[in-house]
Amino acid sequence: YIRSLLRYRIDAGDSMLANHLSTASKTATYISKTTQNELIEIYGDLIREQILAEVKHATFFTIIGDETTDVNTIEQFTFCLRYLFENKVHEKFISFLPAEDRTGEGLARLILEEIKNLGLNPNFMVGQAYGGCSAMSGKFKGTQLTVMRGVGRQMYRPNAPAQTPEEYYRVNLFIPIMDHFIVSLTNRFSAHQWMAYHVSILVPSMIEHKSFNDLKDSITFYKAYLPSPNLIKEEFQLYKRK
Repeated sequence: YIRSLLRYRIDAGDSMLANHLSTASKTATYISKTTQNELIEIYGDLIREQILAEVKHATFFTIIGDETTDVNTIEQFTFCLRYLFENKVHEKFISFLPAEDRTGEGLARLILEEIKNLGLNPNFMVGQAYGGCSAMSGKFKGTQLTVMRGVGRQMYRPNAPAQTPEEYYRVNLFIPIMDHFIVSLTNRFSAHQWMAYHVSILVPSMIEHKSFNDLKDSITFYKAYLPSPNLIKEEFQLYKRK
């Protein structure tokens, strides 16, 4: 590609470049594969520095990652960043990372090390997005959770998905709280609790307005614990007259 660009430049009228390539010795043309690779690395470093400057200006960023295999069949992790700069959302490729350990913890460690090497603050990472195909689901299992634990700010929760903050609050907060409240009320005011409550009619301030029939269900329920259940009615009438 670099040779093609050089030819394109010469065709555009760059006589100095044309003279250099036509008169320089073979060892001084500076277009060998070694020089080309060095130039590509320099260009890459300059572009990466510009991207990182934009990310730091934006403050917050999201990681986008996927897996690929290079020509040497080495597994590579594709590390990209998503951020907002000048009111526009940008998604930029940053680097290929050799992924020798493709477990969730291994990929998380690789990601955290790259964030550190790039000079970014992991506390400003607000999201993660990884390859969603079925072949990748196992490799990225646990990566998201492990990364957030690694930065000391676990944001991932197995909550129900929601499209709006209102829906999120309703599904993940309000409904579970109400469900817990209803279950607690059910347990507190169970059949046993109601039976115990009916016994309170024996309180002097209440017995005057109650009859023995109001006590029958409670007597039946607690019959096995009463010393003389057959005498309860007479005791009730006597207690009521007092």
